[in-house]
Amino acid sequence: MAREMVSLHESYSDTIIALAEESTQTGAPIIRPVWWSAQPRDDSALTVDSQFMLGDDVLVAPVLEKGAADRDVYLPSGRWRDELRRTVLEGDRWYRAYRVALDELPRFTRVPSEPAAKS
Repeated sequence: MAREMVSLHESYSDTIIALAEESTQTGAPIIRPVWWSAQPRDDSALTVDSQFMLGDDVLVAPVLEKGAADRDVYLPSGRWRDELRRTVLEGDRWYRAYRVALDELPRFTRVPSEPAAKS
């Protein structure tokens, strides 16, 4: 499991380096609270304290309770790719009792919105 988690961390190294460079220019943190990337009136995002953002596009929801096999996950507005289940979920809602195995780290990547079609 430790090797898998190190490999997972390595897979995000380019993102982390890009965010570190952005941080030197803008002062924005690399690891951000969920509300940082949410809509201004997203009251649910203000209450989330057990998830975090890697930049604005990756949401991480670790299991923090010993022995837990699920957790509630909040996704801010937009569409999010569930990197564990390979599905796309709608944001601005809670996903209750999201199942998680001991060797899994729930993470979700923001799906870019498609540009409007030209008329």
